[in-house]
Amino acid sequence: MEQIELAKGKHDEWSSQIRYMNEAAVGFAEATVKALLLLNGGAAVAMLAFVANLGAANDSAIDLPSVVRSLVWYAGGAGFAVLTAGFCYVVMYLQATHAQSHEFKYAHPFVVEGPKTVGRRKLVNFFHVAALVIAVVSLASFIVGIWQVSSVIL
Repeated sequence: MEQIELAKGKHDEWSSQIRYMNEAAVGFAEATVKALLLLNGGAAVAMLAFVANLGAANDSAIDLPSVVRSLVWYAGGAGFAVLTAGFCYVVMYLQATHAQSHEFKYAHPFVVEGPKTVGRRKLVNFFHVAALVIAVVSLASFIVGIWQVSSVIL
């Protein structure tokens, strides 16, 4: 009977840890996506206002097509931020299915890998890396947009 109580405690501890890690990961993913959207979206809106003012002023000293290209980088960065959000969702879903693929036992080691655990772990790792790469591409788009517009204006 004591072994069963110990096993149930370990099962509850496993479930609690999974829940905590998932909540933390979701929070960080949300913050990252919001920051990337704010950076790229805010820059895109600022560039639209800037281009509109240039058009109204009819200022031919600035290479307008080059300025507009920076807007494309910012819009692309915002699009990659949204794509990052989608990949984060897939990662969270796969992490949940990975955790659920483990089997609870009533003898030590109480929680063991199930038949689908290894495959799920590989999928989680793939989509996790892909989400990180896409987030870096979003940030890189913002940096390239800044570099593009600064080379035209300065």
